[in-house]
Amino acid sequence: QKLTSQPLHYVSSDGYDMYVGKNNLQNDYLTFHLSKKKGYFLHVKDHPGSHVVIFDEHPTKEVIEYAASIALFLGGFLDGDVIYTPLNEVMKTTKKGLVQLKKYQTLHISSLPKDFSL
Repeated sequence: QKLTSQPLHYVSSDGYDMYVGKNNLQNDYLTFHLSKKKGYFLHVKDHPGSHVVIFDEHPTKEVIEYAASIALFLGGFLDGDVIYTPLNEVMKTTKKGLVQLKKYQTLHISSLPKDFSL
């Protein structure tokens, strides 16, 4: 298979770059090539969905929460659990877009921020 489109790029209000993969090819490219293993990985817990990567090794709590909201929204949820971890804790599997995490933390988002927009 060939990557025909690039992951989406967002910039938080405080200047953090975030990228989002919308399919298995974009997710794989984003997580293992574009990011160069620097930053934070986020994904809706226990559901298929977009990989969200914050291109910073020390994001603020607010940026992590915003990126988690992106993951939830694109996964079709308004609330739920999102896992996050530094990219060096994310391992590739034999299936494109599917990852294994060495360790992670879980963040529960109960509602999207009032100022949330994509």
